[in-house]
Amino acid sequence: MWGNIATGVGFDAAVEFAPDWRTLDSFLFRSPMFLQAIKWGLLPPLYQQQSITTYERLVRRMLAKPDVPYVRFRCATPGFDNSARRTEKGAAVYVGSTPERYGQWLSSLVQKTVARRAGDERIVFINAWNEWGEGNHLEPDRRFGLGFLKATFQALAILPVPSVADSKSLIQPRLRKLRCGSNVIGS
Repeated sequence: MWGNIATGVGFDAAVEFAPDWRTLDSFLFRSPMFLQAIKWGLLPPLYQQQSITTYERLVRRMLAKPDVPYVRFRCATPGFDNSARRTEKGAAVYVGSTPERYGQWLSSLVQKTVARRAGDERIVFINAWNEWGEGNHLEPDRRFGLGFLKATFQALAILPVPSVADSKSLIQPRLRKLRCGSNVIGS
């Protein structure tokens, strides 16, 4: 649908947003047991008003999206929890994100993109670098340290490093190591 709209108004491509809200289902805290606990006052009603599901399910649903007849740039996210901004209801929370799960997702998107796209259409988006208010950030934190940056580096390490003669672009990926403060990732 969005690709038809995008190409219909002259755009060359569409960018997928991760998480895609349409993938929300199988909510946690909605079973009869939890509903009864809310009714008895053992859990606040807020649990029923928020959309809480697992990160693993998000990844599976996002990867299972069918191919589309237009250029769609894929997107991964290291996590997502916008409950800080939606305190009353309507928050989307994905629990269980780890650098390993994120890295597997991103690696899959990179491999599929390299196999299916050429040239300047080999783009994968990441949501986001430092969106702390929505629980999705690549920046180092106390829980995982450099884990998400390392996972990103490892997912991109499969990419070949083309020579200038092999490419029409002046922009050359030269990702062999990544420096974050005094920490170095890669060789």
